[in-house]
Amino acid sequence: MASVKQLRYYWGVLLPALCEGLGVPKDRHVEITETLHKAFKEYFSLKSISSLNIHKTEIVFSRIRMLMARERGILLPLPNDPQMKILEAMPMEMFLKLYQEDDKKQQPQKRSENQTEIRDFVCAMYGIQSIPGKME
Repeated sequence: MASVKQLRYYWGVLLPALCEGLGVPKDRHVEITETLHKAFKEYFSLKSISSLNIHKTEIVFSRIRMLMARERGILLPLPNDPQMKILEAMPMEMFLKLYQEDDKKQQPQKRSENQTEIRDFVCAMYGIQSIPGKME
């Protein structure tokens, strides 16, 4: 299984940095990280990131970093960047609480034109037909 450190990197550093690189407003990061996560799972034909072993998880993360650098010019931080040290020092309870608080702030809403554009962009970027799951 993927390590806790790897999952913290993925959810707390890699996906948020990708959102920033794509120009996603901060108030939409939680929503778009979920969309990106689903797109990556489909792109790499994965049922779950957390079920991969440590080595395969790092291969997926490395491919995400390479793909984003090559296709979008977005340089994503490596696991040992100083930004990562903040997350490593954060207690897991605090990390989960912050993640859940951000999630609660996102009010359910109808899909806007912008959400549809972002979803279409993510699908086109990864050459997939659609992202599974309900996006309302």
